[in-house]
Amino acid sequence: MDELEKYINLILKEQELNEVSPSLLATALAGGLAIGTPEIGEYPEAPGVEKVEKQAREKQQPKKKLSFKELEPIIRRASKKYNVPVELIDAIIETESNYRPFAKSGANARGLMQITKVTGTWLGLENFYNPEENIMAGTKYLAYLLKRFDNNLILTIASFNAGPTIVSRLGKIPDYSETQNYVRKVLKKMGKKID
Repeated sequence: MDELEKYINLILKEQELNEVSPSLLATALAGGLAIGTPEIGEYPEAPGVEKVEKQAREKQQPKKKLSFKELEPIIRRASKKYNVPVELIDAIIETESNYRPFAKSGANARGLMQITKVTGTWLGLENFYNPEENIMAGTKYLAYLLKRFDNNLILTIASFNAGPTIVSRLGKIPDYSETQNYVRKVLKKMGKKID
């Protein structure tokens, strides 16, 4: 075990990781910042953060993939709170992250529902990798999109992928193959087809 791993293990024992995000821990370890500093989110990530963040995530959440059954209580609470169908939430999670709570895309979307930093900030999401916070924020966003698009499921799904501005402007699924495939995949998981 190298010195970095020993240090991570020591901090993990001393901190309640439900309160400390892996990103925060990684930044603190790589950058020598004090955990709990209020302005820590404002610091740029230090070199080597990716390696440390990965190690911290693995220590915090050794299970790489969750199941619908494990997340069902959270999904049902979110569904009830925001009036969004369970099947839609489930299909988005499966399509976005394949139920991996620490998934991170090339576009820097994070967590089960792959929420970007900008959208997460707008939704009040603090810990992108916390399954409950991520599902609640993602479902809140789906509720917003459903309302914006008059409960049009296809435009809502397209907006979750491509963004609501382009979908509003076009009034249809954008001609992006990624978005068109995404809509088909989510609908298929829900047992539906594009009309």
